[in-house]
Amino acid sequence: MPGKALTEERLRAYIKCSQLFHYGGTESGSLSNRMAQYTAEYYLAASLRSSTRDRAYLLTRALLQASKACELDTKYLAGQSVQMATQTTLWMDEYWKIFGTDMYLPVTGPLPWRAKVSKSRIDLQISGVLRTKKNQTLHVLSFTPYMDRHSQVNDPITHLKLNAMKKFVRSHPGRPRAILHLLWAYPNGRLGYDHVTEDSLNPKYLDLIKAKVEELERDSHFPVLPCKYSCPFKTKCFPGEDK
Repeated sequence: MPGKALTEERLRAYIKCSQLFHYGGTESGSLSNRMAQYTAEYYLAASLRSSTRDRAYLLTRALLQASKACELDTKYLAGQSVQMATQTTLWMDEYWKIFGTDMYLPVTGPLPWRAKVSKSRIDLQISGVLRTKKNQTLHVLSFTPYMDRHSQVNDPITHLKLNAMKKFVRSHPGRPRAILHLLWAYPNGRLGYDHVTEDSLNPKYLDLIKAKVEELERDSHFPVLPCKYSCPFKTKCFPGEDK
């Protein structure tokens, strides 16, 4: 069977429910999550290009770019757009408390990365890479649609990113080669944060991810039973049903 061109959202959809994937569904983050992600990415990229600009100017520009990417002006009321921008500003304030320039130095902004699993290629979204002044450990920024540790650690995207990034730093006793910083936005706009290191990588789990991708390549799909999801395809979700 030929390989597939996949995104994070599409692979997560297949892991969640193969029928959801079959009907073209995705598993993506909330509006709050996307606004926080785009703002952080635009800000980081802009700060690398214009290091002399002050934070307020760069944040304003980043918020404008994120609002355009999320189509706030066309899909939401003016009051909703203002509220979302305010929440995102507060989110960034919390972000700087964790990743302040006194501790972290930016290496790169958003970095597209393509991982090969079985015959398929998966586009990974790396929001930025930082390092500290103390050692060579890569600090990789990654946004997740999940808000609980169980889902984050078992997310195949987490393992694929860690597996990709650890190859860029030599192994050193006593410290990890890469730390994946997981970021998300709660519904109220507050920042969610956790992290995982390469110690979380399990070769057997990487093999299981490959096995799931091979199922996907064979177009193997079946409804989840019992299904507790709210899904736009629920009324036509039957085994063997065409798209």
